Amino acid sequence: MEREKIEVYTYEDYEKCEKHEINQEIIRKEYETKASNYIEKLVQNEHDKIFRKILDDKVEATKFINKTLKLKRKLKEEDLEKYNRSFVTKYLKNKEADVIYKLKNREVFFLIEHQTKIDYTMPLRILEYETQIMESAIDKKKLGQKGYKLPIVISIVLYSGRRKWNAKTYIREVQEKLKGYKELELARYNIVDVNDYSEEELLKEETFISKAMLIEKIRYTENLTEYLEKIIKEMKKNKVYTESQKELLITIIDMVLSKKIGKDETKEMIKNIKEGEDRNMLAVLDMIEEENKMLLARGERKGIRKGIKEANKENARKMLQKKLPIEMIIEITGLTKEQLEKLKK
Repeated sequence: MEREKIEVYTYEDYEKCEKHEINQEIIRKEYETKASNYIEKLVQNEHDKIFRKILDDKVEATKFINKTLKLKRKLKEEDLEKYNRSFVTKYLKNKEADVIYKLKNREVFFLIEHQTKIDYTMPLRILEYETQIMESAIDKKKLGQKGYKLPIVISIVLYSGRRKWNAKTYIREVQEKLKGYKELELARYNIVDVNDYSEEELLKEETFISKAMLIEKIRYTENLTEYLEKIIKEMKKNKVYTESQKELLITIIDMVLSKKIGKDETKEMIKNIKEGEDRNMLAVLDMIEEENKMLLARGERKGIRKGIKEANKENARKMLQKKLPIEMIIEITGLTKEQLEKLKK
């Protein structure tokens, strides 16, 4: 009678099992990182749109350029015109310059780039943008003639992130050095870092962009409700602010608060702002303050989970392409077998 074959669990099998578990953990961590990056990108896009909309207002942009560059002869609104070009470089795909203004009748350009994250490639990006703006503005007929002046691009980076900006502002600071050779002055940008200003400075500054910067600065802190109340009162009483800017403030409040206190409570607050019911508005602000403390304590996990859910399908599709086990994909993504079958089609 033939003996029954018994499978032996070898050390090689143990190694395979260990490797599988390690790979599974690596995949899970990689997936969570991608999901977190996905959320961050969504938030950054929302904020970029807000700041771009503010700077599209020529009055606001003129004030911002004057304050940043500290020009002896201040620019006037009528001195500037919008330069409607999008510069997506060969090496920096999908990174677009935010806002570009030009001096009328002169080849002097002001590039304003908004950042919510520190970008250590910024000197290279600025060099790329400046080169392409210059190339687009050069008068080919006059180029080469004696006395012809090439365009100049003055770059400003407006940073509204939580950490202090620590990227280099000169391209030469990130280049190789040659002993005994004096480097050329290329691609320098002016940095406007929200962290360099106090809350009170931003509140007192009579520009709308300072109010947007203030909200960015304090939106993760317990001071959010206190300064929202101050901003709203300031903009109500000060005639410097236009109706369109007040409407944009409501948009920013909606964007920031909807994720914290829910859409219904945010709508109630916005209604109170429009109707001037300060007493009711303060009650809503108190509610926001309590909710903000809770969000700070739990690290805004709710938002992260939402982003992970939105990123599930894309990551699952990639895992299927790599022919990972179905059970593993279900465990990591939380999708059902039926959902994975649909992704295969």
